[in-house]
Amino acid sequence: MRIIGISDFHALIEECLSNPGSFAGKSIILWKASYLEDSIAYRVIKQCCIEHNKKHFGQQVWFSRSDATFRNDDISDIKAICRIKGMYGYKSRGILFNTGVFGPKEQLNNWLKFINLHENDKGRLSNDWVLVACAQEGSYGLDESLFSDNCDIYSIQPTVDEWAHWVAQYNSQAVIKPILAFIESKQPSISFDTWQRVLHSLDKALKQKGAETLRQISEKDYDMAVRGSLGFTYPDFPFKELWDFIQSYI
Repeated sequence: MRIIGISDFHALIEECLSNPGSFAGKSIILWKASYLEDSIAYRVIKQCCIEHNKKHFGQQVWFSRSDATFRNDDISDIKAICRIKGMYGYKSRGILFNTGVFGPKEQLNNWLKFINLHENDKGRLSNDWVLVACAQEGSYGLDESLFSDNCDIYSIQPTVDEWAHWVAQYNSQAVIKPILAFIESKQPSISFDTWQRVLHSLDKALKQKGAETLRQISEKDYDMAVRGSLGFTYPDFPFKELWDFIQSYI
């Protein structure tokens, strides 16, 4: 497994889009990565597609989501719809982004076959598409040994500084600064993908309440925002500790 930062992942996706033939038969595995729209992987893939299309108007690309229906999707003839102004339309090349969600344990071997061989019940993945897949934490004992030699496994782990600089394009400093201070002070074992969900929910709470700082919202509003975004998925998240830290942050 190779540990990379956000800029490294950005460069990797750029290469996938520019030279898909170099990745024919290969899979890029993102270890314990989130596939949600506020995740590092999703945002970088989308950003790279947009940047590529602006530079190569005649060779436009996009990404297609692959989820629990991976066995029955027509991966031999993918048409991904892009709804971005100036590049709207169906694209026939780009990134096939698999979420790593495959349903019950009985589907694990089918998912591994799909990832390792680029095959499903409908056919074989076109070489115009590069397969990027999330390997989900806690998915029935999933480990590196189950992937074939054609799989390159990466763990996206930016430094705090790189992440803080990168996420500033999506969230306000009113939310980023106290959260960043908490991370630097407490060094909790929480992924940046999880923190991005927290940032998004708190920015939304600020906007809804017309507040300028997190100290201006109530603990109830804070709880509804953060617990609402994380649900029961992260029972060990330091909800109260973070709230208390925010109240003391200047």
